[in-house]
Amino acid sequence: MSVAQAGVTLADPTAYADEDRLHRALDLLRREAPVHWVTPPATTPSGPSPAMPTSGRWNGAVTSS
Repeated sequence: MSVAQAGVTLADPTAYADEDRLHRALDLLRREAPVHWVTPPATTPSGPSPAMPTSGRWNGAVTSS
C-alpha cells in the first residue's frame, strides 16, 4: 500500500468495516505522512462519476498514546 492509497483508504467508508485494512493504512500514514492531503475519488451511489467535482481534505493519522 502506498501513502496515496492509504490516504484514500481513510476517505473510503467501507475501510472502517475492515479493521486490518484500516489499521495498515493508519500505521503507514503515521510512519510516512502523519498529515496528508487526499482528494478522494468522485463517487455516486451507482459508482464512480468523473463529472462529479471533487474536493480534497487533510487526513491526520495521529493518535494519542
